[in-house]
Amino acid sequence: MTITVGVNSYVSASDADTYFGERLYADDWMSANSTIKKKALVMTRRLIDQQQFLGERASSSQLLTWPRAGVPRVDSS
Repeated sequence: MTITVGVNSYVSASDADTYFGERLYADDWMSANSTIKKKALVMTRRLIDQQQFLGERASSSQLLTWPRAGVPRVDSS
């Protein structure tokens, strides 16, 4: 399985390694082999894309649900 950011995943396996490498309780991710990591990234993308979000896709050509446009920020002033 190939991970292609913006097509079947939001992040690369390398970026996910960096992210989880800086967090507590990430032993399962760090000890997983590359096949498991790729499956997890694709499954996570599917779960995110099944959700209903405010706004609209930032570009009509993007394949994934995020990034979004027209989503109000709660903390903006």
